[in-house]
Amino acid sequence: MPFFVRLISPQEGAIRDYHHCTTCNSIAVTSDIPVEETPQPNMAAAGANAAETLSPSALLGQRHMIELGTNFTVQTFAVTQVRRPPPKRLLDIGCGLGVGLDYARHALSCDVVGIDPGLLALRSAEALGFPLIRGYFPHEDARLGAPFDCIEGWEVIEHIDTPMDFLEAARESLIDGGLLALSTPNADTINRDTPLSALLSALSPDEHRIIFSPHGLSALLTRAGFPAARLLQDKRGHFFALALRNASEPPSLQPPADSLLNYYRERSEQLAHDAHFSTGFLTKLTVPCLAAGNWPDLRKTLIGADRILKAHWGIDLEDRPAIKARLARTEDDRYLTDVPLTLP
Repeated sequence: MPFFVRLISPQEGAIRDYHHCTTCNSIAVTSDIPVEETPQPNMAAAGANAAETLSPSALLGQRHMIELGTNFTVQTFAVTQVRRPPPKRLLDIGCGLGVGLDYARHALSCDVVGIDPGLLALRSAEALGFPLIRGYFPHEDARLGAPFDCIEGWEVIEHIDTPMDFLEAARESLIDGGLLALSTPNADTINRDTPLSALLSALSPDEHRIIFSPHGLSALLTRAGFPAARLLQDKRGHFFALALRNASEPPSLQPPADSLLNYYRERSEQLAHDAHFSTGFLTKLTVPCLAAGNWPDLRKTLIGADRILKAHWGIDLEDRPAIKARLARTEDDRYLTDVPLTLP
């Protein structure tokens, strides 16, 4: 494979060479060159063995994902927009926020389990109440719920050195006709002329091992026993891969289920004691209400938001001068500790 780029991985203490496959256009790490005797620990990979603390910047990143509802739609995609019966058993690999698990559990009465070594998953499982295995897939404990109707892996496969082993293990954990749903950065959207910030985001040298093209991942899925995959590209430079075990046709899609908005509303009320998740669910309610001009539902949502903001942040939506003063103070608050991230 031709050489693509060389990047430094600060956490791993290594220089990583990436090569480009001329057949499928995927990009992979082909060598790790140590640059120091004692590499820095990769906290994301260490998971349960890492110190159970996060830096202020990492906490801000977690709050960003939760309070702004980032990836809520992605994490519920497989159970709301793929046309098939609701799953009875769902496994989410690298579950992170776990919102897809929470939706399936509450809206579909589905048995769910998440597997993830990270602290975000642990905090989310504690807040939302879904079962969590702290570790990596495949995992002995995950087999207790197998076979599954659906296995999700949002932004996971690019982290794995042996993706074929991962896909084969997923196939063995699915029922015939069971759904495998993946998302990953798209190698077709980057090249040597890609701006450095976008290139670093896609390759993520501290974490990513293989950046697949849709063609490359489709070929690997076929070899792993998923002969028909539906590939969907999004605006973020990522793509979805949806495949059914031992099926000759890919799954079809449907509009998002109405129950998703009902779920957001119910969970915003049930989790009113949690400043971050309640804010995130209310954020996800506000956007479609505005887009549809649904003023009665928007008014209800803003009443809930006002209650949450007053209880957790001491913010009154009717007091505009106080809000302006609070926002002015955020200029000196690097980590925005004094306001919910939806307010700025």
